[in-house]
Amino acid sequence: MEWAQASANTPICEAKNITLRDVVQAIIDGANDEQGIMDMLQMNPSDAGANLLPEVIEVFLPVVEAYRSGGCRSSCEGCSGCGGS
Repeated sequence: MEWAQASANTPICEAKNITLRDVVQAIIDGANDEQGIMDMLQMNPSDAGANLLPEVIEVFLPVVEAYRSGGCRSSCEGCSGCGGS
């Protein structure tokens, strides 16, 4: 999945109605690993979609951290905003 281009409404765990937006919001709210996201969203490791969290974290955590630190430094190449240049 190309998470950087995915819709915010992309399902992550349909059984619990968790979308990509929910996972990114958990990252914004301070979760920085799988367990933190699962705790915030009341997910279990066995839930369908829990296996997707590492991929989502890999894309969105650097973006959120760059935002928190005052801006992108073009080192992640994870978003489509600048193309990593």
